[in-house]
Amino acid sequence: MRKATAAEIIKFLENEVFHIFGVPEYVHSDNGKRFVPDIFSQFLEKYGTQHIRTAFYSPQANAAERVNRSVLQIVRSYIKGNQKNWDKDLSDAAFALRCAVHSVINDTPYHAVVGMPMIQHAASYELYRRLCVIRDADGEVEMLADKTQLIRNKIMKELKLAHERSKKTNNTRSREVNFQIGQVVYRRNFKQSSQVENYNAKLAPKQVKCVVLKIIGNSMYELGD
Repeated sequence: MRKATAAEIIKFLENEVFHIFGVPEYVHSDNGKRFVPDIFSQFLEKYGTQHIRTAFYSPQANAAERVNRSVLQIVRSYIKGNQKNWDKDLSDAAFALRCAVHSVINDTPYHAVVGMPMIQHAASYELYRRLCVIRDADGEVEMLADKTQLIRNKIMKELKLAHERSKKTNNTRSREVNFQIGQVVYRRNFKQSSQVENYNAKLAPKQVKCVVLKIIGNSMYELGD
């Protein structure tokens, strides 16, 4: 995709996602200007899909950001001193990530989605057949549903264990805080430097005072000046 405009994204979602894998219940995106236009909202309304946006200045709520960090680490190790053609190794980076075992689900993304190991060299087929990891197509189709369910059960178990470990670690370093509507609180100052306004972000206060207008969800609030 040369230009990530709203029209191009709509075309990609409709032709490469919706018409191939089916219509999703919701689409999760950041707050980029390409997801704001009316044509994007109308496109999702046509299929009855909900649009959920990540909270401002909260990239950790978007799982894709974590994947992008891994891709960046791989690309950085490939390009070394020459950054001119950094994008030519993106496909190799994605290939490596799909084959790598994820520490949370204890499985590779490819196996979790497709239900079989990702073949990285044709010589592996014979070995996998001997190990009964893959079978001929006739028998594989009948077993695919059962195998997929087993993989899902395993992943859900691993996710639950990872959540408990993370929860235990997080709870030892933080405490739960709930704010009420109308309460005065402080938030980070995200205003950028501006030469026109003679404003330097480095010299500005790190926190600004605001008031809670609305409780949106767990640890998520709408704030006003």
